[in-house]
Amino acid sequence: MSEGDGVAEGGAARLSSGRIFRFWYPLALTWLMMSLEGPYLAAILARLENPVPNLAAYGVAFVLAMLFESPIIMLLSASTALVADRESYRRLRNFTFLLSGASTILMGALALPPVFEPFARGLLGLPEEVADLAHRAVVVLLPWPAAIGYRRFYNGVVIRSGRTRRVAAGTAVRIAAMGAAMVLFGVVLNLDGAVAGAASLASGVLVEALASRLMARPSLEDISEKGPQGEPPPTYGAIARFYYPLAL
Repeated sequence: MSEGDGVAEGGAARLSSGRIFRFWYPLALTWLMMSLEGPYLAAILARLENPVPNLAAYGVAFVLAMLFESPIIMLLSASTALVADRESYRRLRNFTFLLSGASTILMGALALPPVFEPFARGLLGLPEEVADLAHRAVVVLLPWPAAIGYRRFYNGVVIRSGRTRRVAAGTAVRIAAMGAAMVLFGVVLNLDGAVAGAASLASGVLVEALASRLMARPSLEDISEKGPQGEPPPTYGAIARFYYPLAL
């Protein structure tokens, strides 16, 4: 453990309350920062032009993005549990790419106008203006599932190595990038609020994904060629069986 803020593998017997707290508080801080995203963006959207339909459309687009994100959100837990050696890292990374790509394709299919219009107007019953704004926001959010899957995979690798402060640092980068993007898209470029909010969210997670990969370098260097006690890496079938309850 090079940073002294985590719990090394096999170190359960040496745990203390202080060590657990130092490991945990950056993760708690991460979720606190993430919980501020919604109110922060809503407060800005409420001050832009035509706030009521834009807030409604942004809410619809965000919920749909969360729906397509849901199968990949637990990749953090999977990589924390399964990445024990180089081969398990490569296999779970490939699994992450496949799952993230599939989620993005499904979201892209919903964003097709012939699909989205009857879904939004017919099934959801959205007014025309809200449906149009929500559709544009969903298109802008298409990078969201892949970026979330990518960064949560690497966050799990970082957590496994005990460097939890790097996870919090990545989230701080995300919040800063999102705030700057909101000023750019909503204030400077004067885009519709729903589109500006979606662009800000997408920008934030893309920047965080890149930051997470960079911050994971020391953790990746620590991964051994062989797992503990020489155990073989999980097969793709074993990874799928492990993961599908988490996806559900």
